[in-house]
Amino acid sequence: LKNQLSEIESKEESLTSEIDSLATEIPNLTSDETPRGDQPEIVGAINAPDFPDSKRVWRSHVEIGSELSLLDFSGAATSTGWGWYYLLNEAALLEQALIQYALSTAMAHGWKIVSPPSIVYSHIANACGFQPRDNHGEQQIYNLAQSANDASRGKPELSLVATAEIPLAAMRAGVTMEEAELPTKCIAVSRCYRAEAGARGVDTKGLYRVHEFSKVEMFAWTAPSHTAATAVFDEMLSIQTSILKSLDLHCRILEMPSTDLGASATRKRDIETFFTS
Repeated sequence: LKNQLSEIESKEESLTSEIDSLATEIPNLTSDETPRGDQPEIVGAINAPDFPDSKRVWRSHVEIGSELSLLDFSGAATSTGWGWYYLLNEAALLEQALIQYALSTAMAHGWKIVSPPSIVYSHIANACGFQPRDNHGEQQIYNLAQSANDASRGKPELSLVATAEIPLAAMRAGVTMEEAELPTKCIAVSRCYRAEAGARGVDTKGLYRVHEFSKVEMFAWTAPSHTAATAVFDEMLSIQTSILKSLDLHCRILEMPSTDLGASATRKRDIETFFTS
């Protein structure tokens, strides 16, 4: 029986690898609401700006933050390199305040808070669609180094999470959920780690396209229907809009095009906030 089992497991491993390879070639089931092509559609605004017609030269947040002892990029360049930063004084307090505000707003709408791990199995990250989309297959996610001993024993590889979405999805991976449980809505705050390789990380400065940041994430499981999924999607947008509106930030809401969808998305809306620089 032991020999037979070994043979079966060998075949299973080969077939599983083939299934995974074929699965990654299946394109997204793109939503009808998603514009085809590479141009987003502007669908709304939050606190629409009314800028005066002046010749004022706007200064970068990097200059202002450094002068006011809020941001330290030179220290981060010494400690870790490009794409990292130190938040100082009021900026560090502001980050914590914004996190608490976002959490409390979502929880007031019935979302349950979760504190997830920052490390997951690499196959879980792949299953969530976090795969390179740049040319030449550049790294977008940080993988932890394995010892030769762990690799020889077939121990699964580990990755730092790029978003709380990944460990939240993993929390119910392989679980059959009862209809009465749905929708299950949770919110989490986590540190996020992204390599930002390739074109997306080029020519950016300051607190943009950084390699590590805190993010508050809403995640939900719904019944497998378009109506149920859309209802939660719209609720997420409503909560995000209320937060940004109350902060008096000037934003535009974009329905993102098909070429911008990640490997896991059928539809995506971005809310872009105006940078005064």
